[in-house]
Amino acid sequence: MVLGLLVAVAVLTSGYVLYSTRLPAIRPGNDAQTADGAPVTVAPVTLGPFAVRDRTIGTVSIDATVQVKSRVDGQVMEALFSEGQMVHKGDILFRLDPALFEAQVRQAEAALALFRKSIEAHPGAAAPRLNLGLALGMLGRHREAAATLQSLLDTAISDSFLVYKSLARDYESLKDEKASQKYGALYIRKIDAALEEELQ
Repeated sequence: MVLGLLVAVAVLTSGYVLYSTRLPAIRPGNDAQTADGAPVTVAPVTLGPFAVRDRTIGTVSIDATVQVKSRVDGQVMEALFSEGQMVHKGDILFRLDPALFEAQVRQAEAALALFRKSIEAHPGAAAPRLNLGLALGMLGRHREAAATLQSLLDTAISDSFLVYKSLARDYESLKDEKASQKYGALYIRKIDAALEEELQ
C-alpha cells in the first residue's frame, strides 16, 4: 500500500511540474506561446466596426431582371460595363455602330429636301406639306413639324384627321399640353364625324 501511495504522489507531482512549465500565466499585454507554438496576444476590449464574413457554398440568384433596349437598331461595337457591375439610370452601357442610323438620317434628310421641292412646285397641294410634317415629326424635329402641319390648317389646304393626330403628337413631344389636348380632341371629333358619316 505504501508503494501505491508513493506512485500516486510521484504522478501528481510530475503532472503539476509539467503543467506549470508548459502553460505560463497570461496577463494583459503579455505575449505567450501555446502548446503548439502559436503566438497568443491579450489586449484590452475596444469598441469599433466588426466585419462579418461568411464563407458558404450555395447559389447566387438575382432579385430583378431589367430588359435594356435601344431606340435605334444597330450592331453593338462596345460594352461600357463589366458583368456584375452596378449601373445607374442614365449610364451609357453600349456603343452602337452608327453607320446604319447615319444612313437612315441621310435618307430622311433627302426625303425632306424632296418634299420641300414638291411644296415649291405645288404650293396649293396638301400631300407634300403633310408628308414633310410627318417626316419632320419622325426625325424628332417636332417644332418644325408642328409649324408645317399648322400651315395646312391656317391656309385651309387640308384639315385631315391625320393633321390633327400628328399635331397632337408633336405638341405632346414639345411639352405643350394645352395644344396637344386641343388637337387630340379635334382628331377624335374628326374620327367620330367620319364614322357617323360612314354609318348613314
